[in-house]
Amino acid sequence: MFNKMTVSAAIMALILAASSTEGVAKGPAGPTQIKSCGTLSEPGSYVVVQNLTATGDCLVIAADFVTIDLGGFTLTGDGTSGEGITDRLAGHVGVVVRNGAVTEFGFGVRIANGSRLTIEGVRAVNNNVHGLSIGMNSIVRGNTVSGNGSIGISADTGSIVTGNIASDNGDDGIAVESGSTVSGNTSTNNTVFGIDVVCPSNVIGNTLQGNGTDLSDPTGCNLADNLFTP
Repeated sequence: MFNKMTVSAAIMALILAASSTEGVAKGPAGPTQIKSCGTLSEPGSYVVVQNLTATGDCLVIAADFVTIDLGGFTLTGDGTSGEGITDRLAGHVGVVVRNGAVTEFGFGVRIANGSRLTIEGVRAVNNNVHGLSIGMNSIVRGNTVSGNGSIGISADTGSIVTGNIASDNGDDGIAVESGSTVSGNTSTNNTVFGIDVVCPSNVIGNTLQGNGTDLSDPTGCNLADNLFTP
């Protein structure tokens, strides 16, 4: 039998053990792993863990506030149609896509009716139509768009398009609607415009070279420190 002292000591040990974890939150669950193309139907964080191939659409966004980390991997289409990452024009908000490549689709990333999106560190290469087609009030930052059949980056009204590289696209390198800021981008060897901008917008510190026309009519836009090289 336990004596009173032994019982008291046991109780004290339990109290000390409980107090030692007080205020320490249980760690959150990690992002949901994506191992195949499919529909992302819940808000939250997702991470691609291997290269994916698709006939048709690959990752379909069906909720607001979805974050997709491509994990440095590549989504590859069948070379004809489909969309690498899309919300099928449902207009979702707060979507984030980052850190990987989309190639050989119709559209690399198409969330054209969405808003308040962030697209960063994505390489959209050799898609048949647009590389990135992004909705209003969005941030499009640090992406590379090259060899797409039409526009490299298309961003709707009020967007910030900064630090991107757009080259060798079949139409415009970068195209933005009014109220946008286009800054610190390099746009080269695109067939139509290096930057096609609807004014009023800010066009600041971009490098433009070898495009069909480097800059569309900038009347009414704020222009500063852009470099036009022959």
